[in-house]
Amino acid sequence: ARCVDEAKARCGFDALVAAVDTANATNKYVKEGIALSAFKYSMGKAHGYKAMVSVRADGSVLVQQSGCEIGQGLNVKQAQVAAQTLKCPIGQVHVDLVSSKLSMQATGGSTTSEGNAASVRLACEDLVRKLQPITRHLTESLGRQPAWAEVVEAAVDAKADMTGYGCYSGQFEKGVLPGDSKLGPSQYLAFGACVSHVRYDALLAEATVLRAEIVTDQGYSLNPSIDAGQVQGAFTMGLGYVLTEEFLFSEKGANASNGTWEYKPPSSQDIPVVFNISFLKDVPNAAGIYSSKAVGEPAMLASASILAALRHAVGALRKDGNVQGAFDLSVPATPEAICVAAAVNPATFSFAE
Repeated sequence: ARCVDEAKARCGFDALVAAVDTANATNKYVKEGIALSAFKYSMGKAHGYKAMVSVRADGSVLVQQSGCEIGQGLNVKQAQVAAQTLKCPIGQVHVDLVSSKLSMQATGGSTTSEGNAASVRLACEDLVRKLQPITRHLTESLGRQPAWAEVVEAAVDAKADMTGYGCYSGQFEKGVLPGDSKLGPSQYLAFGACVSHVRYDALLAEATVLRAEIVTDQGYSLNPSIDAGQVQGAFTMGLGYVLTEEFLFSEKGANASNGTWEYKPPSSQDIPVVFNISFLKDVPNAAGIYSSKAVGEPAMLASASILAALRHAVGALRKDGNVQGAFDLSVPATPEAICVAAAVNPATFSFAE
């Protein structure tokens, strides 16, 4: 309910609905549509990822973990966790390329980032325990908390083990690691809401997403800047499924859409003209790692509101054309599919002298 209420408030939903009605009343072949949709996604458990954290003599930290960085910001989040747990400068943390030498765990789903963050946390805590006698001795001798560089220098002199290992499998640490869930195979539920505002030009058979106002519950986001980008990417991926990406097959079953001439992934011109992402504030997720929630799959569901908004616009076209009865407009709502659903009669077209 909070996501829905905030999405409506941020876009001025009631005023926007009135503006859409006015636009539709004054335009015969260019119609607008608006829709509000809420979504819920069940996230699986982020267990089984392995991590190893090593400290070099110069104080730099090498993080090896089980997640593949493919642009989702996973490595940044692992570096944040390592720097926070070890209390070292984040500039000294390097996240290595993923390798099957450490783990055969697959990277798949948004929980990969948080699952590896939990394992990196455990590996760093293992390392902190190994360095604890040295840290305690330095604290007593210096009369203060030693700096990271001082701890490393003393550990090197003592030839201490400076490697930690971790594998998250449901351990509990208050405020950091949630323990196992009581939701069966699910760890927690992710929620959100989206208002989509579209325009459809029946003369050009062109649909434009004028606005997308998305509000999601991210708990305490591990990195809000990265997660906002992930929400935008997930929504755009869904936009492609809803509007443009159609699989075509020949009579013999061969793929007839094996190139961008026939198969259209979304481009920069397809994203919403106004594209706003917001996270609910002060909603820690007790069942999430670092009280966070995963960000990719839930936001993809927000794109369903585009289809609902297009149906609104098509319904307005059909009403003006006195086309009766229900109509079908499913995904992908390609220009051809929208044209058929709109049932605009070319005989009604006229050209000014």
